[in-house]
Amino acid sequence: MPASDIDSPAVPIDHAQSAMTTDEVVARPLSTGGAVDDAAIVHRPSWTARSINRLANLTGLRFGDLDFDTIIANAERRARSSDWGSDNYLRQLRAAIGFAEADTRLTPVGRMAASIIYNWHTVNRLRVVEYVKRRPHVAEIEIAKPIFITGWYRTATTNLHNLLGLDPAHRAPWCWELCYPLPQHRDPARDRRRRRWRMALTWKFADLLGPDQKYAHELRADGPEECFFLLANSAFFVQQIMGWLGYRYARHLLETDQSEAYRDLRLQYQILADQRPGRQWIMKCPQHLWFLDDLIKAFPDARIIHTHRAAAKAIPSVCSLSAIMAQPFAADYEPIRHGRFFQDYCRIGMERAMRARQHIPSSQILDIRMLDLSRDPVGAVRSVYDRFDLPWHDEMPARIRSHVEREARHRTTLGRKHRYTAEQFGLDATALSRDFADYEREFLDPSAVHPEG
Repeated sequence: MPASDIDSPAVPIDHAQSAMTTDEVVARPLSTGGAVDDAAIVHRPSWTARSINRLANLTGLRFGDLDFDTIIANAERRARSSDWGSDNYLRQLRAAIGFAEADTRLTPVGRMAASIIYNWHTVNRLRVVEYVKRRPHVAEIEIAKPIFITGWYRTATTNLHNLLGLDPAHRAPWCWELCYPLPQHRDPARDRRRRRWRMALTWKFADLLGPDQKYAHELRADGPEECFFLLANSAFFVQQIMGWLGYRYARHLLETDQSEAYRDLRLQYQILADQRPGRQWIMKCPQHLWFLDDLIKAFPDARIIHTHRAAAKAIPSVCSLSAIMAQPFAADYEPIRHGRFFQDYCRIGMERAMRARQHIPSSQILDIRMLDLSRDPVGAVRSVYDRFDLPWHDEMPARIRSHVEREARHRTTLGRKHRYTAEQFGLDATALSRDFADYEREFLDPSAVHPEG
């Protein structure tokens, strides 16, 4: 990832941004003037975030301590432990904190959020290490043939994860257990309520700071969620890339060995299995696309579902989502630089994934187009069962259709769509299609035949 691609001076842009529910590319730049409608919401922080930031700037208040030693000391005091499991973890954490300071100009709310994230996950880390020391059998728990859904961001990985999670025989990790992977009470029922309550409270606070995010990607305490919450316990912070404009940090992760983070990921899923066993694990995280080699080393028998979408739609969409997420936290968001980064980052991700796929047996890979999932969700889900020899249940079509209808009603209730243009990020849809033509011919051409799915 050449530094010139992500660190070049930004060019001002005057296109507006919308934060809506249904992902929709608009073929023209959006207007910034006139009445506010469902296609003219400019990227800016919420009133709550603006008020906190303004108050802090006026009074000189400084929220959030990002000093490495202070974060370590706080975590050791709260967890009553000083065993971090490996020196490499501490090196990775120190690097992440350093990049948080160097990558972007964090707002006061951004510093507060970064401090919360680092303190949250360092405590998790210490407790994970202690949990395994007290229960050494955890490392022997089998996670057999797990299914990992990955692909570029904004390629329907979430939708497919939710649909596969409708099967009672499948074990999808819930948001609250990913964020708080260790028990907090001896009584299982009270423990579940407590962790769910803490997670729901966290998302309510997040919604106050960034209410637009739910129109692009809604977080639910009780819904299946991404592996990145567990990766953060190994100082691998996807939040830092997506929400804090962590361009240099993203490059750092690509240039350093992340195999330990993926070994830790397996161990943490074994911890979740120790609490609530499952037969067929279904996980998802777009970020795995950039690290398929490390994923498959940690889970050699994993089945990979690779979701696909046209670059001219997927890349502007992730630019928009990330910009929405960064609204409260970053004071130096620049649309052109943002678009440049994600265009290059998505290219690198696909190149790395294609190299990794050469070493993964074709029987362990299934390709699914977002368009097919949208047009025929039952057929797309059934293709997963057929490919990986999973038992199909007659009630699944009804469950899938009911879920699709509920989500459609929910989107209608929200009342807004996620709209964006390539141009607002300095991108050109035609040029994106041309630059990724080889990829699209292989995976998006409906006439192409792929024995591996």
